[in-house]
Amino acid sequence: LLDGAICVMANRLAIANGNFSAAGTWTGGIKPGVGDIGLANNFTVTVDENVTCSSLRTDTTGGATAAGVFAVNAGLTINANIVAGGSSCVTVASGNVTINGTVTGGSGSVARGVANNGTGIVTVNGNILSGSGTNAQACYNVTTGTITVVGNSTGGPGVNVASLQNVAGGTVNLTGNAIGGALAASPGVLNAGSGPANITGTVYGGAVANSYGAQNSSTGT
Repeated sequence: LLDGAICVMANRLAIANGNFSAAGTWTGGIKPGVGDIGLANNFTVTVDENVTCSSLRTDTTGGATAAGVFAVNAGLTINANIVAGGSSCVTVASGNVTINGTVTGGSGSVARGVANNGTGIVTVNGNILSGSGTNAQACYNVTTGTITVVGNSTGGPGVNVASLQNVAGGTVNLTGNAIGGALAASPGVLNAGSGPANITGTVYGGAVANSYGAQNSSTGT
């Protein structure tokens, strides 16, 4: 209640490519706020300010098109759950970005929850879970950046997809449990590059063959 009125939370769909802060980016000219769901709806939304809402998503919630992306500028904090659908949900290129919420990979191909595509230093305070699509990692570190997860990293419902994955010379850090999934080759943590994967916590293998809790598949540590 707010001054006797009921606060109604809503699905906020992007209707154009643009900044998160711009009214013209959103249906009805209202950007997602506390309790709202922000949907990329097949558009590129540039996150140019700190965000607090229920979730940011690239799935079909609220009748949205399952695509688009939230491209996050350096130095920002997102207080929201991240849910990928038909495409990667959040991308980071550089700088420090903090996400306070859970992260889930999607059902589409290359539908990552968070993709650190450059030199970014990304911190996720929450549990992460890979999706069902091909290359639908929850958190994916592409080059020389760093992803730190404070929470559990669990292989999800997909085959041959990790939850937290390092690809090249960057670093992934996990403070929490690394848990293999229920299907083949769905590790909790996969280090497929030359950098380190640092785990402080318990590592559990999954239900079937090659569902490692933690797997080092290249020259990294």
